[in-house]
Amino acid sequence: MQGAGMRLVTVAQSAAVCLLAWYVGTVGYLAYNQDRMLFPAPAGRVSAIPDGIEPVVLTTADGIRTRAYFSDAGGQAPAILFFHGNGVNADHGFQRAAQYRTAGYSVLLAEYRGYGGSAGKPSAKALKADGLAAHDWLAARTGAPVFVAGHSLGTGIAVHVAAKRPVRAVFLEAPYSSIADVAQARFPFVPVRLLLANSIAPVDEIGDLTMPIMIIHGVEDETIPIRFGRALFDAAPRDRTIAREIRRAGHNDLAAFGGYEMALEFFDGVRGGG
Repeated sequence: MQGAGMRLVTVAQSAAVCLLAWYVGTVGYLAYNQDRMLFPAPAGRVSAIPDGIEPVVLTTADGIRTRAYFSDAGGQAPAILFFHGNGVNADHGFQRAAQYRTAGYSVLLAEYRGYGGSAGKPSAKALKADGLAAHDWLAARTGAPVFVAGHSLGTGIAVHVAAKRPVRAVFLEAPYSSIADVAQARFPFVPVRLLLANSIAPVDEIGDLTMPIMIIHGVEDETIPIRFGRALFDAAPRDRTIAREIRRAGHNDLAAFGGYEMALEFFDGVRGGG
């Protein structure tokens, strides 16, 4: 019996060592590959560019050349700067750009480094720099007021740009409090906040914004659950922030529930209010 007990202890110790080795290896893998996992730039060719869309090349402050797409409404039309979500490229917004242009707005569909044929490798710090470069290009090109919008990943970049540049209003679709919060929920056994070299945390910047803000979020969103959008709303200035929760909507189908129209109604209201 004593021998059997010792064997059980040895087995348990071996299992514990294997489990610890697996955990350390998993954490190390996640830490080393964090940028590739957080910013999975999709492969494949860019969609055919429709009429009314001009491909442009921007240069960031650190010398990286990124692609983007500009749609010019002409004259002194106000401009919308849009930041897309993860898993797609800027060309995913062609339909959005056409609808915004028809409503009287010039549009820049910003791209991130490493996405859509752009040079460089994406990271949280790099995407923020890309966002600022996109704003500066659009402001210089149009000389018009800039409205900023973003979906999913892009909402964090939109908030950062609004915190660093003079924009008229901010429209956020399916936003998050921080990348670290979302990642921690997906990997509860991993010390995500300790591993992230840097993060995108709009919750830390949205409270400083001085322009009107609107947030929409699908109640059925499983990619970025609505609790993260609510956390961002809670941190936003209450006197200038509107939030709308869309029943039956998920993460990528907000347009089917009037997302484009909500953005335009919001921006038009800001313009009309001076």
